Amino acid sequence: MDLLNTITLTQLNYFYIVVNSKSIHEAAKKLLITQPSLSVALKNLESELQLSLFDRSKRQLTLTETGKQFYQEVTSLLNHTANLEDRIKLLQKGRQFIRLGVAPMMSPFIFPVIFNHFQKAYPHIEFEVYESGVLRLKQMLKEQKLDIAFLIENESDAQLLDFTTLLKTEYHLYVGPDDPLVQLAESRPNHLLNLNDYKNIPMIFYKETSYIQAIITKYFQLYNVNPKIRLRTNQIHTIKQLVGSSVAAAFLTDKVVTPKDNLVCLLTDITFPITIVLATNKQTVRTPAIQEFIQFFENNKELI
Repeated sequence: MDLLNTITLTQLNYFYIVVNSKSIHEAAKKLLITQPSLSVALKNLESELQLSLFDRSKRQLTLTETGKQFYQEVTSLLNHTANLEDRIKLLQKGRQFIRLGVAPMMSPFIFPVIFNHFQKAYPHIEFEVYESGVLRLKQMLKEQKLDIAFLIENESDAQLLDFTTLLKTEYHLYVGPDDPLVQLAESRPNHLLNLNDYKNIPMIFYKETSYIQAIITKYFQLYNVNPKIRLRTNQIHTIKQLVGSSVAAAFLTDKVVTPKDNLVCLLTDITFPITIVLATNKQTVRTPAIQEFIQFFENNKELI
């Protein structure tokens, strides 16, 4: 405790900016202080910690192994401090606020629930929404840059994240009505299509930040197939338009496809089941707004 009373956030911020700048000179300019003053502050920090953070035997700025570990701890602490400052400002304004992450694939059926049902029940709660791939959202959640995120369940994250299960669904292969695969499927009504049937057709893949894309890619790699990728995008509306025009095929979850999209779901020998969850960081303090949001979705899963 005495050590924590001695170290200041200013010192930790100096250390963080120096590491990210990779230069004491550049860091000093960003901090608007002199280079000698910054060097002294860093040496004082090492002295108070009784740790060697920098390897000064090399010409360029290099962290020791201890310094690298300390940098990870400082990054987490400064992120948490920034989040706390934001929340204090919101409390001063009498507002409740949720930083929410949603993947584009989930947006079509998640956003209507949030804005048509949840906000009518809880008009005092505001949102800052981040739309990105599941892998990126998961990282932001672990860094406490998000309060809540809709993710695809992965047991390997259970140590750091808490999950509330919302629904189970599957990804199927979809094509346009004029795609040759439609006729092939109709000619073999009692047989499922396999990879050999569609390995040469143009495909739309999701971006690398997509969790489901990683699974689909592994499937093609398992059979040493190099798919013909026409486009990579996470924008569901764009994917459905191109698939509907029979430009390419794509794996889509049934939750985002509606009759007016005019898409054809092909039955294949492979599907990609997923479980969509509401995820929070175990270290994130559950404010009343966060708790109300989670409780709402637990009680209204039929809306999704």
